[in-house]
Amino acid sequence: MYSTGAWVDGVVTVSAVPAEGFVFAAGAVTSWSFVDVNEPCPVVVTPVAPVVSAVCGPANDVVSASMVGVVYSTGAWVDGVVTVSAVPAEGFVFAAGAVTSWSFVVAVSGCGDATPSSVGRLRVMVGVVSSGDVVVFSTPAGRLEHGQ
Repeated sequence: MYSTGAWVDGVVTVSAVPAEGFVFAAGAVTSWSFVDVNEPCPVVVTPVAPVVSAVCGPANDVVSASMVGVVYSTGAWVDGVVTVSAVPAEGFVFAAGAVTSWSFVVAVSGCGDATPSSVGRLRVMVGVVSSGDVVVFSTPAGRLEHGQ
């Protein structure tokens, strides 16, 4: 049988008491003291996989993930691939075997007949173009003009 004393200044003592008809050997350890470190136990979480929202053009896809207890970071797009990593937030730990890194290949989606080699980044500015204006697009491959 065991008995537990009261917590005093963050310390508790547990004592062993022999059952009826039994005795402990001479010199046997019959009590143990434990110190409470007064730190909260970390919360165990399993990160959810990020979601990719395809946007026409290489390296334009949006990668998003949000979860309490998880800090996600998105690396740079390299050769059409991006890696998202997860680390536990303060006070959290990951469950054993949790996946903490995901890699995504850019999806050329919504680009019509475009192929990955023919699609470039294009930032769209919205405005009014009146007759006679020249519209200039700058692309990584060069400068395109459209006008009269």
